[in-house]
Amino acid sequence: MKNKKSTFLFAFVLFFGIIVGCSGKDEAKKGLVSIQQYNQLESSMPYQDVIDLLGMPDMIGTEEVTGEVVYKDVEPYYWDGAAPDSFVVLYFSNEMLFKKDQFGLE
Repeated sequence: MKNKKSTFLFAFVLFFGIIVGCSGKDEAKKGLVSIQQYNQLESSMPYQDVIDLLGMPDMIGTEEVTGEVVYKDVEPYYWDGAAPDSFVVLYFSNEMLFKKDQFGLE
């Protein structure tokens, strides 16, 4: 009986450790973008390098037409910024960084 309890306890601790360990990795990748990270972005940087630096985007999609030049086949990717009410918009063409903008980063 004692051996079954020990096995169950070991399995529970192992399972819990795996769950906590995996979620910690995802959280570390999913941070808010700082001005230092933004400044490391370079034109023609591969998409995967950007993801390695910033984590996955918070939103991908079209933006409202505001009189700016809109490029065909270029979609904006949005990340939340570390400063209050800030964000980063990156544009990719052929999986390479084409243009970058930031609003409110300090």
